[in-house]
Amino acid sequence: MDRLITLSQFLQSPDDFPWNEAIYLPANKPWSLNSTLAVWSADDYEEGEEPDIARTNCLRYALGVSSGQDIVANAKQQKPVLTLDELLDAFMFFYKHDAFISIK
Repeated sequence: MDRLITLSQFLQSPDDFPWNEAIYLPANKPWSLNSTLAVWSADDYEEGEEPDIARTNCLRYALGVSSGQDIVANAKQQKPVLTLDELLDAFMFFYKHDAFISIK
């Protein structure tokens, strides 16, 4: 992928992205639905090394696309109709706890 999108766009259509690539998000500010996001192959880089698109846009590795896809699928399995804020909550919970959120 050679363009930037928002976290909101990713959460709406996670299956549009290759499962084996990585999600890069802002390194120095809190993430929101409007956060800049890049999807890039992490396999092309050594550990700790970031792709040019990430360095240029102050992004850092967040997690794999497959994890992002699993987060959305798990949330929708619990509650088929979700708001973007609920998807963001599920994403952030997984990132912080390495576990799926329980949606009530």
